Amino acid sequence: MTSLLKFSGERTNPQKGGNTTKETTKTKKYLFTVIITERNNKMEQAKIIKEALSKVYGYKNVSVRRGSGTACWWTNIRVRLDYADRKDYLEKCQEVEKQAIEALEARGQTPSTFWVDDGYGTEDYAIIVNLEK
Repeated sequence: MTSLLKFSGERTNPQKGGNTTKETTKTKKYLFTVIITERNNKMEQAKIIKEALSKVYGYKNVSVRRGSGTACWWTNIRVRLDYADRKDYLEKCQEVEKQAIEALEARGQTPSTFWVDDGYGTEDYAIIVNLEK
């Protein structure tokens, strides 16, 4: 990451036939700052979700983690909760996801989304909910 901040001057782009482009240190610093700010906002979202779900299910029964690397926009929620059967499991998962989204929107945050590769351009929330007994 620090190499992004130190780079300045001209470079050649082999994909575009060796054309030279100028990039300044100021531009790189700005891009680096935007990436770090976005990542910090996403980490804050995990805390907001944990706080809201802990009030309903108990602090020790809720685990909220953000993905790492290229999956850093995904939120993994694990709740220790009793459920009767598969149908009840799906309903409770949807309920927990809805509560997480409402908690974020109440604080003025927008949940991370992704585009489903179904040919229709469907957008969905990047939230994974798992229930444990």
